[in-house]
Formats: sequence, structure tokens, C-alpha cells
Amino acid sequence: MKAVTKEFIQCIQPGDIAFFYFSGHGCQMDGINYLIPSDFDLDDERSLIYGSLNAQKLISDVHRRRPG
Repeated sequence: MKAVTKEFIQCIQPGDIAFFYFSGHGCQMDGINYLIPSDFDLDDERSLIYGSLNAQKLISDVHRRRPG
């Protein structure tokens, strides 16, 4: 999931219309929202941080590409 979202973000050009759709589970820990991949195995807090997608970072990365 991280590789696909990274590729998506890199394809965004200034002025583009960017649409990201996620259907699945998520959770919040310490005020940070995470999108959980379908093959995710939660062992501990560290696996959540490194195995899921930080939603705020995703939004920030998309905005940094300056879509329309």
C-alpha cells in the first residue's frame, strides 16, 4: 500500500485533480490517524507505525504536489 500511494503522489502534477479512495480499516493512536492495509498483522505499536499508512502524512504529501 505504501508503494502504491508513493507512486500515486509522485504522479500528481501542479493543477491536477487528485482523488484518493480508501475502503478499509483505520485507527488512531496518539492523535495520529492510520490507514490499515488488508494484509496487516498488528503485533505492537511499532508494527502499527511502520506497517500502516499515516493519513495526515498522506494528505500533506498530496498537498505538497499542489493539485488543483
